[in-house]
Amino acid sequence: MFCVSGVPVVWFWVARKDGYIWLENIWSTQVGNGYGSKALGWFCALADEFEVEVRADIQPPDGGKLNYDALTAWYQRRGFIVEGHSMSRQPKAVPSRLASWPIPT
Repeated sequence: MFCVSGVPVVWFWVARKDGYIWLENIWSTQVGNGYGSKALGWFCALADEFEVEVRADIQPPDGGKLNYDALTAWYQRRGFIVEGHSMSRQPKAVPSRLASWPIPT
């Protein structure tokens, strides 16, 4: 769960796998405010901190704001490599320890 001012605005459904994290789903309770982007940025920074790969399938939600192409581009802007409906993101190099957990903008 990702909160803004103590209010949950984005939910994650993830699973730990052997050597990577599976991102099953990410959805915002307040679509169109950029919270999903901020939350995914935070999630990727956390994966970078712990040097963990993230994998997922691209599955636009029924009635969602983004179609397959738009959702693919959204993930690619955050460093995911897309192959068909599958995607992965290798951890990026970060300082030995983050001083705090800022929300990426």
